[in-house]
Amino acid sequence: MRIRTGGCQCGRVRYALRTDALVVYACHCLECQKQSASAFGLSVPIKMSDLQLTGDLESYSRATDSGTTTDCLFCKSCGTRLYHQSARATENATLKGGTLDD
Repeated sequence: MRIRTGGCQCGRVRYALRTDALVVYACHCLECQKQSASAFGLSVPIKMSDLQLTGDLESYSRATDSGTTTDCLFCKSCGTRLYHQSARATENATLKGGTLDD
């Protein structure tokens, strides 16, 4: 199993992700476009049990088209979004691809 590291822009939030393989996709939904100020956002589906975080996070909850909510977790200091987590499946999350060190 490989350990991949990442974090926010200011370095106050860091993480280690234990995973054998990494799947990365470009999401073109309007929410990802707004969040990234681009035509897409890079997302990495993960299991929360594989993620070890250090640092202080804040969250913003937003409604989704499916009728549930998604929590958007970000660094309390610099505002970098680290991952999104659906209220429907809290054991999973979508890590923001740009937060990976490599």
